[in-house]
Amino acid sequence: MSLTRAAVRRPVTTVAAVLALVLVGSVSLSRLPVSLLPDVTLPLLTIRTDYEGAAATEVSRFVAEPIEEAIAATPGLVELRSVSRNGQLTTTARFAWGTTMPETVLNVRERLDNVRSQLPERATRPTLLTSDPGERPIAVLGLTGPGTLRAIARTAEEVHARRLEQLQGVASVAVVGAPEDEIRIDVDPNRMRALGLSPTDIATAVRNANATAQGGTIRRGQFRFSVRALTELRDVEQVAQTPVGPPGGSIRLRDIATVTLASGDPETITQLDGAPAVGLVVYKDAGANTVAVTRGIYQTIETLSEEFADINMSVVAAQAEFVTAALANLGREIFLGGALALLVILVFLGHLRSSLAIGLVVPLSVLVALVLLQLLDVSINILSLGGLALGVGLLVDNAIVVSEATGRHRHAGLAPADATIRATGDVASPLIAGTLTTMLVFGPIVFVRGLAAALFRDLSLSVVTALGASLILALSLLPVMLAGRRGRSLRASLDAQGGDSAGPSARREALN
Repeated sequence: MSLTRAAVRRPVTTVAAVLALVLVGSVSLSRLPVSLLPDVTLPLLTIRTDYEGAAATEVSRFVAEPIEEAIAATPGLVELRSVSRNGQLTTTARFAWGTTMPETVLNVRERLDNVRSQLPERATRPTLLTSDPGERPIAVLGLTGPGTLRAIARTAEEVHARRLEQLQGVASVAVVGAPEDEIRIDVDPNRMRALGLSPTDIATAVRNANATAQGGTIRRGQFRFSVRALTELRDVEQVAQTPVGPPGGSIRLRDIATVTLASGDPETITQLDGAPAVGLVVYKDAGANTVAVTRGIYQTIETLSEEFADINMSVVAAQAEFVTAALANLGREIFLGGALALLVILVFLGHLRSSLAIGLVVPLSVLVALVLLQLLDVSINILSLGGLALGVGLLVDNAIVVSEATGRHRHAGLAPADATIRATGDVASPLIAGTLTTMLVFGPIVFVRGLAAALFRDLSLSVVTALGASLILALSLLPVMLAGRRGRSLRASLDAQGGDSAGPSARREALN
C-alpha cells in the first residue's frame, strides 16, 4: 500500500500525526540555540611566553626551540610556527580538521609543563590560548559610581563578575579597566647620591629581597612534600624595611625613598559617557543560546542594581540585539516569500482551496525541518535560517505538481479521493527523483572538511531537511486536504463502482 493511499484511507491518523509533528516543531523552535553564526572551533592553539629583557635571537634560541621540540610530536599537528620578538614569543600550532581539541589542549598543556624546567629562569610560564571565532563577547557592561575606581573594580571582580559567571551558558567574565595596585618607590636623588648609590643598586636590592626560593623536598615513606620558602615581600612596610647599600649596613629603603601603595598605569582605559568606568566583558559557552543568556544577564543586572544601589550598571553592547534583529529580518523575508508564493499560486491555479492547501505545506515543512535540525545539533543562526529562506520557493514545487495532477483527474470525472490517489501515484516517482536531485546538490557539503564545511553545514542541512519534509507532506497530508471529506468521496467512489449492487462487503472494504 502506497503512502498516499494509506493517508487518504486514514485521514484522522494522518492529521493527528502532522499535528504531533507541529507540536514537537514548536517545542524545538523554543529550545534550539540562537546565535549569530554557527559554532565553529578552529583547530588552532596559540602559546605565548614572555622573556623580559631578552633579544629576539635569545628568545628564539632559549625559548622557541624547547617549546617547539616539546609539542612537535603532538598527534594531529599539521603546522607549527613561532614568531620571536624582543622579550616575547608567540607559537601557533595548527591541527588537522576533525582533531578532538579538548584532548589536544590537555596534551599540549602537559607537554608545556614538562618543558618548563628547560626554559630560562626569567621566562614566564607558557600561556596556552585556544582560538575560537565564536568566542566573542555577547555583552559588554559598564560600571560607574561615586566611589573610587579601585573600589568599583574590587566590587566588580568579587561580586558582579562571579554572579554573572554563575549564569547557565556564561563561560567567563573579564574585568577591564580595573586599576592594578602597585607599590611605588619615590627615591630622593640627593640622599641616594650622598650614599653613593644608583637606581640600579636600589632595584637590585628590592629584587633580591623579593626573590622566591625553593625549600627542598621532605620525604616521608611513599609521600613527597615540596617545601617552599615564603620570602616574598607582602606589604608596603616590608618593602620600606629592605636593606640597601653595602652588606651589613644599617641603611633601609625608607631612609632614602618614600614607599606608598598606588595604582599602576592602566593598560586599558575604559570610559562611559566621558567618565572613568570599569567594564565587564561576558563570554558565552559554545552552543549556548545567545538570546536566553542575555535575558539572564539583564535579570542579574536588575538584582545587582537593587543590592548595590550606588553602582550604576549599563549595558554598552549586547550581541543578542543584533542577533534578534537579523533573525527577525530573515523570518520576515521567509513569511513574505511564502505569502508571495501563495499569491502567485492562487492567481495561476484559480482555486482557493488548493492554494491554501499548498500554502499550508510551507510552514508545516519548516516545523518538521526544525525537529530534524534539533536532532542534528544545528542552531538557529543566519546560515540555517538562510537555508530555510532559500528553500521556501522550493517547498511548494512538489505540492503544486500534486495539486495540478489531482485537478486534471477530477476534471476527467473521477471522485476526489480516487483522483488524488491516482494523481499522486502518477507523479510520485518524478517528484521523488526531482527532490532527491535537488537534495544531492547540497548533500555533499555535509561531507566536506574544513572551515567551509563548518560554516555552510547548517545551510545545507536546512535545505535538505526542509525539502525532505515537503516531499513527505506532499505525498501524505496534501492528498488528504485535496480529497476533502472522506465519507462523501468514498460514497461517490462506491457509486461509480455500482452503488448498492457492490454489497455490504465491498462497502466495508472501501470504508476500511
